[in-house]
Amino acid sequence: ATQVSEEMRLGNEAYHYDADEKVFEKAASFEERMTERNSEKEVAGEKGSILKKLDEKKQEEKRATYQALGAFLLNILQKSKTLLAQSRFLVYFCNDFIDSLVFAFAILSGLTYAEAESPVLLTKSRKHGGRG
Repeated sequence: ATQVSEEMRLGNEAYHYDADEKVFEKAASFEERMTERNSEKEVAGEKGSILKKLDEKKQEEKRATYQALGAFLLNILQKSKTLLAQSRFLVYFCNDFIDSLVFAFAILSGLTYAEAESPVLLTKSRKHGGRG
């Protein structure tokens, strides 16, 4: 029983069984199938690499757009900060100027300096601890 009997013999060719695909075939057919599969994978790989390159390019463009937008917004914020500082100066200046006008008109109206300093005559900024 160490030899295969003639009726059990399949032929002079080698066979292969693919357990994953459940295929029993001649070895030559298996080699052809594997060659085709590898060439299909290469074509798919080329398509995949092209798609990957396109995706990378999109990501790079998106990153560049966000960087440009960030720089633009930063510039606006810096200008806004400068304008805010300038407007605060103008507010303080106007409050001081208004307070000075109130004092001047109060004194011209015949009030004493002490009466002119009355909280009723001062602007809101001065009453609430603003500059002045």
